Amino acid sequence: MLDRLTLDQLRVFVAVVETGSFSGAARQLRRVQSAVSQAMQTLEETLGVALFDRAGRTPKVTEAGAALVVDARAILRDAERLKDKARAITEDIEPSLPVAIDPILSPTVIVGALRRFSRTFPDVPLTVMTEPLAGPERRLRDGDVRLAFHSWPMGGDLDVERRFLVGYPMIPVVAMNHPLAREAEPVPRAVLERHRQLVMTDGRPTQPAASVISRDVWRFIDMPTRVSFLFAGFGWCNMPVHLVARAIASGRLKAIATENRQSFEIPISAVNLVSRPLGRAGRWLVDEMERQIRAELEALPHLLPGVCEAVRLGGRDAAPPVG
Repeated sequence: MLDRLTLDQLRVFVAVVETGSFSGAARQLRRVQSAVSQAMQTLEETLGVALFDRAGRTPKVTEAGAALVVDARAILRDAERLKDKARAITEDIEPSLPVAIDPILSPTVIVGALRRFSRTFPDVPLTVMTEPLAGPERRLRDGDVRLAFHSWPMGGDLDVERRFLVGYPMIPVVAMNHPLAREAEPVPRAVLERHRQLVMTDGRPTQPAASVISRDVWRFIDMPTRVSFLFAGFGWCNMPVHLVARAIASGRLKAIATENRQSFEIPISAVNLVSRPLGRAGRWLVDEMERQIRAELEALPHLLPGVCEAVRLGGRDAAPPVG
């Protein structure tokens, strides 16, 4: 019998409850009252319960009707969501967007971009994963995400589409209570080699280590933990300027001036599989991420002019992996 249940019957049911009468529902729905009465009679027969007590001049919602109208409203909302999702698919908008993001992107950038995304695409649910280095692209290839933002050096793989967004300037830093902070500058490479270096890893044994120069190396799989050990004075590390600029400006960290220092940048890219091209929502998010990143970098010279000039903010030189 439930095969006879229709969304239209549920709409009429909700309208009768909300207006308090069959005539009120008829006016709201712009139908004749007899059609409303017939729809409610059919719905009651289909469900096998009395939804209204018709003993008085106006129908009163029964206890069963009061309970079932809650479910009726929920079904109608779900039906609208289903139609919205189908409409989004036909309009080239992803029904959902799982994303992997390298934590080298600052929380300010990520939150800012996703806040605007939620306002622009309120019906597209997001799943956000954060992994360092090659982790986001690995998630992409495993099918866990549709889009990856990561700092791994750009390759020539034909199965992925890469869009370069920006180069993040890197700088060696150390806590103010670390012995390196008291070394005469410029600091020779031989001196850096004697002190522990804190580096990022994605757990792969074959991970390149072009920027690792110290004999004593501690490896971390997430950026916040490495930063905590950096502040605690466990060692020095190369850090993106945008993540440490305020700590340098406030005196918590010191930028290390080294001999023959050649500044380098980490390329940030947006990546998706060629076999799964991005829809409107994904393309919009890539554009917004780039806008947020560039706005953050453009603001840094005002906070830390000397350091930013030294690392040539805004360039696009190639770089070794994060160290």
